[in-house]
Amino acid sequence: MRIFISTLCLLLFVPVSVAQDAALPQAVSEYDARQHLVQMPDPVYPPIAHAARIQGDVVIAVVIDKEGKVASEKFLSGPLMLEQAALDAVKKWRFNPFQVNGQLRKQPRS
Repeated sequence: MRIFISTLCLLLFVPVSVAQDAALPQAVSEYDARQHLVQMPDPVYPPIAHAARIQGDVVIAVVIDKEGKVASEKFLSGPLMLEQAALDAVKKWRFNPFQVNGQLRKQPRS
């Protein structure tokens, strides 16, 4: 008997923007954002998606605030059955603050 194990693939966030005090968000590369990522809870796999054997990459654009929290997120592409689980997980991601105008922001509070 063959066992099928399905997993929710890695969440990609492209593009990523970093919000500054009064300026528009600045785009940063996915690589740079991953270097600042300090907390990344896994998404909860939706039972219906598991039963239907749905898997795939979910692409989400995020804006990271000055404290390293996800300020906003937007689903761009991927299996629709995984959309909400991916968005819920990304909302919990935390980043070390980015440098803005050459100054490092405070560490985010837990």
